[in-house]
Amino acid sequence: MHDLNFQVAADRLPPQNVEAEEAILGGILLDPEAIGRVADILRPEAFYLSAHQEIYRAALALNAQGSPTDLMCIAAWLQDQDLLAKVGGQSKLAQLVDRTVSAVNIDQYAQLIKDKYLRRQLIKVATDVSQMAYETTKPLDSILDQAEQKVFSVTQDRVQQGLVSTEDILAQTFNELEQRSLGNVLPGLSCNFYDLDAMTQGFQRSDLVIVAGRPSMGKCLVADSEILLADGRLVTIAQIYQQKQAQLLTLQQNWKFGLTWASDFVDDGIKPVFRVTTRLGRTVTTTLSHPFLTIKGWRPLGELQTGTKIAVPRKLAVFGNETLRECELKILGYLLGDGCLTKTCPEFTNSNPLLQQDFQTAVTEFGQDGLTFWLKKLELWGKGAHTKFIPAVIFQLQRSQIALFLNRLFATDGWATVLASGQSQLGFATVSEKLARQVQHLLLRFGIIATLKHRQVKYQDHRRQAWQLDITDHLSIKSFIDEIGIFGKEAALARVKEALAGRKYQTNTDLIPIEAWERVKTAKGDQTWVSIAEKAGINGTNLHVDRGSFSRERLWKLATALENLSLQQLADSEVYWDEIVAIEPVGEQQVYDLTIPDTHNFVANDICVHNTALSLQIARRIAEIHKLGVAVFSLEMSKEQLVQRLLASESRIDSNYLRAGRISQNQWEPISRAIGSLSQLPIYIDDTPNPTLGEIRSNARRLMAERPEGLGLILLDYLQLMGGGDATDGRVQELSKITRSLKGLARELNVPVIALSQLSRGVESRTNKRPLMSDLRESGCLTGDSLITLADTGKQVPLRQLIGQSGFAVWALNQSTLKLERAIVSHAFATGTKPVFRLQTALGRAIRATGNHKFLTITGWKRLDELQPGERIALPRKIPSPDLQLMDDHELALLGHLIGDGCTLPRHSIQYTTRELDLAEMVSSLATKVFGKSLNPRINPEKKWYQVYLTSNQSLAPGLKNPVTKWLEHLGIFGLRSYEKFIPDQVFEQPPAAIALFLRHLWSTDGCIRPSKKGIVYPAIYYATSSERLARDVQSLLLRLSINGRLLVSSQAGKGRDQYHVWVSGKSDIEKFVQQVGAVGQYKTASLEEVKTRLEASVANTNRDIIPYTVWRSCAVPAMQRLGITGREMQKALGNAYCGTSLYKQNLSRERASRLAAIVNCETIAQLADSDVYWDEVISITQDGSEDVFDLTVPEHHNFVVNNIIVHNSIEQDADLIILLYRDEYYNPDTPDRGICELIIAKHRNGPVGTVKLLFDPQYTRFENLAQGRDR
Repeated sequence: MHDLNFQVAADRLPPQNVEAEEAILGGILLDPEAIGRVADILRPEAFYLSAHQEIYRAALALNAQGSPTDLMCIAAWLQDQDLLAKVGGQSKLAQLVDRTVSAVNIDQYAQLIKDKYLRRQLIKVATDVSQMAYETTKPLDSILDQAEQKVFSVTQDRVQQGLVSTEDILAQTFNELEQRSLGNVLPGLSCNFYDLDAMTQGFQRSDLVIVAGRPSMGKCLVADSEILLADGRLVTIAQIYQQKQAQLLTLQQNWKFGLTWASDFVDDGIKPVFRVTTRLGRTVTTTLSHPFLTIKGWRPLGELQTGTKIAVPRKLAVFGNETLRECELKILGYLLGDGCLTKTCPEFTNSNPLLQQDFQTAVTEFGQDGLTFWLKKLELWGKGAHTKFIPAVIFQLQRSQIALFLNRLFATDGWATVLASGQSQLGFATVSEKLARQVQHLLLRFGIIATLKHRQVKYQDHRRQAWQLDITDHLSIKSFIDEIGIFGKEAALARVKEALAGRKYQTNTDLIPIEAWERVKTAKGDQTWVSIAEKAGINGTNLHVDRGSFSRERLWKLATALENLSLQQLADSEVYWDEIVAIEPVGEQQVYDLTIPDTHNFVANDICVHNTALSLQIARRIAEIHKLGVAVFSLEMSKEQLVQRLLASESRIDSNYLRAGRISQNQWEPISRAIGSLSQLPIYIDDTPNPTLGEIRSNARRLMAERPEGLGLILLDYLQLMGGGDATDGRVQELSKITRSLKGLARELNVPVIALSQLSRGVESRTNKRPLMSDLRESGCLTGDSLITLADTGKQVPLRQLIGQSGFAVWALNQSTLKLERAIVSHAFATGTKPVFRLQTALGRAIRATGNHKFLTITGWKRLDELQPGERIALPRKIPSPDLQLMDDHELALLGHLIGDGCTLPRHSIQYTTRELDLAEMVSSLATKVFGKSLNPRINPEKKWYQVYLTSNQSLAPGLKNPVTKWLEHLGIFGLRSYEKFIPDQVFEQPPAAIALFLRHLWSTDGCIRPSKKGIVYPAIYYATSSERLARDVQSLLLRLSINGRLLVSSQAGKGRDQYHVWVSGKSDIEKFVQQVGAVGQYKTASLEEVKTRLEASVANTNRDIIPYTVWRSCAVPAMQRLGITGREMQKALGNAYCGTSLYKQNLSRERASRLAAIVNCETIAQLADSDVYWDEVISITQDGSEDVFDLTVPEHHNFVVNNIIVHNSIEQDADLIILLYRDEYYNPDTPDRGICELIIAKHRNGPVGTVKLLFDPQYTRFENLAQGRDR
């Protein structure tokens, strides 16, 4: 019988029906045709008794061979397999025949057997699930997913097959090949795009397909859109694009604004744009597809209309650190308001004597002679009233200084009044629109909401335009009075303040839109409105559900009563819901866009702005042709938007008309036909925002179970919006996990999964815009000169030389053990030309990478553009070396001397220069040992120097070379000047002892070993050279000996080439140098002995090779809390005098970290103390132009060592088929390929790659076969 676990029901027999099993087997023995009626229903495992399983298995085997299944044949087959006795002999078979009357009801018996079998399987699964529930170490989501998968497998006809013989697989394969050879079927699901079907052979079941492209229309802003930066500056998006760097404001998930870095900068060319104007008078000009934030989420401008409320900031609390003299601030305020800047000298006109006196005092303090020059410097001189503006420096001032500037500006053309209605109002007027908008923005920094209105005012005999700012909101007025004020109008402000004090605060402007009721009703659940109102302290009859917008106070009360955090965050948000009053086309303009990681939005012109058709038609065609269900998971568009797009494509009516409801009489018939045909298709859409992988799997399994014909396709739109990875993973690894899970889903359900993906915006920065597969990856890249250390040879190879290779080994960090390990590279590839940055650390190690390349910090992986100077990143403390020595000791020693003090230039004698006779004699001896009698070394004293000439023993006729020359040419270092020298690859391939010997002799040339001087504890040990490459090579070789040398640049300030010094410092590293490298020559050997003596008397106090102090709070404190250890107890155990939490601001030495780990019993700290990681401080990050960049994929550890720094890798796509979309007319309006979309098959695991062309009609978002479309 089955080996099932029925412990939970030990007192009951498992579900089974032995009589029905006997009837089926007897029917098969009686009727040769009976086996065909049950073979597709039952498997041998469905029988309860093992004897019955073997008999049924024999019948299936005979039937597959075309043999009869009568009593004699089955008995013979069982006998041949030595199974006849096991089933009960021939008497058992005869008994089955005797007990069966006929095989008439065998079908019903089969269903009965299957029912009992599934029940037994369900009991087994339930037992397994209950055991899994007790495994508390596993994440709950994982357990739920496994449980669902187990239950789902029970409901499927195809059970787990386990191992299947090649013979069975080949038989099935032959049948499929026969059908294909006749042209009857494709191996996969056809989509009726003929060329695509021909290349892919249809979409294969269990395949993961990625369809990727740039958005069909850029989501872009016009060039003069202004963006507030972290330092207070207002710059245009065009300037940000040029600078390729910006830290700006973004709206976070908690409805608060925070700072973030833009990761990509895109020039999207010239496009049709529209100006959006809001009730507050704010404007922004964007493309029609640019999304704005509404209470229902992000919506493209094309879907918005006047009356829609969009999110704008209520407050932009960003100020700079710059300062001006108070007199300068006052002068600017007065002159921008009532000043004349177009005559021979500045003039200020105002009737208020107080203001006149204040202005005169400020000018006197400033010094009148330089005022005009200063105004010219600010670019204000010569500006008329209509062109005045606030100079850039004002926006970078401290809070109090901006307040003083506004105070004097409002003193000129500002007012404070109490209207007859009792309403208070503050205002400011100017004829300069730019000045008015700038004042509106500066007020917003204080949280003051001002409405900008366009007025016509009478001036002398005509009317002219003016711009008026009104401040009417109670809280805004109060903030203005408290923080800014108006000089000379204090009495008016006092009246306003008094009027406000007697009025209850009410607002009809700063409200949460009525649509928020949907969120409240969702949070309400089964509670009654009366009970909620009672909890909130609101009169139940005054709730007005669905009948009005919320004040912030009322929504907060309801959210608190409902205990709903998201509603509380909405009520307390930093967003003002401003109404759109106009959307106007303004022609075509240059547009740009930014990429903002994580939040995908930013603030432009003080408005919040944001940063899938072929696959949908493939889904539609598969549903229509194969009558199979299609599951669409839309993470970006709503189900209504997707259906509208399908309807536009099917009916051939512009989707804009459908959205706007502008449908003519003759369009209703095609719409009706389209609705009729689409409603017959088994397409199912789930537009749940941010679903997890578990939810997608669950819904797909459920649909699979509900549809008897099964699923034909799963479509996911789109990949970058998916979550569900480990929060500690980088985004690259998270997406890799997601694609692997989707591949697993495709295999589990045996359906193709198509995942849409957006290509990297790096496509836009290339001259050739045709996408590459590398554009799919969300990882950064490195310049081609970055040096990769090969783990098997020790050789350092430029990254660009590895492109196209795979299977080679590099060094990578195992993050679970923090040890370096050998890791295999699966792919090395180019990713195009991109802007790069140069990062340098305190040790002098440097690397050039794109802004999105990730580096390991103590808190996890961090993008380069998120790092700040002062942060620490992971470097290897040592690099392992090969064990086999390939160069002779004498060769290495001689090479060290010649690289250091040798002259090996063409047309010069090969010579070595030194001040020390013993070194000259040593080089002469080494040359003889390496080259034997072919060389004749001679030593010539010249003044205070010794020259060692390495001359050949034979006459060097044309074609003959000095053996030293040939040797150096072989090593690749002949003919180099001092600033060009480097260490050849062969030295890096040596074991540690040989490397130490080479460094020992190299150090005897330009190295320094000097004992400590008075007042200096540690000695000076460094190597000096004018060659940066040689210095970095020496630093790398020291790392092979676990010595972390520090590279410093000594500038010669115009007197010569810069010098590069590689220093060995810190007691630990100096001891390693003394023990391993040592010295040669009497002078340096004597110095080294003195160094050893002084080292023995010194105490190590490292401030270099440390563990960053953040581990105190991230690891030590939680461990102490777990053990119940107080801070005082911990510090006492460490041997410290108690110093409170100030200890947590100190970095840890490895020795202290090791002791701390033992005290608090923390494995993480113990690993850090014994790790292979050196946490080095970032010194600088600078822009370094644009360059061709490259990357590697390291599947196991997802990181590698390059330039002796640990960096993240790019991750290989798990997809079986990758299709990249490209429309040339998007970039080149005059292209002959207008209306053509290229489908670039960039990866095809089971077939060819190439390009397929389809016709594309953007009006209907419709794709067609090329020939078919042109025949229309």
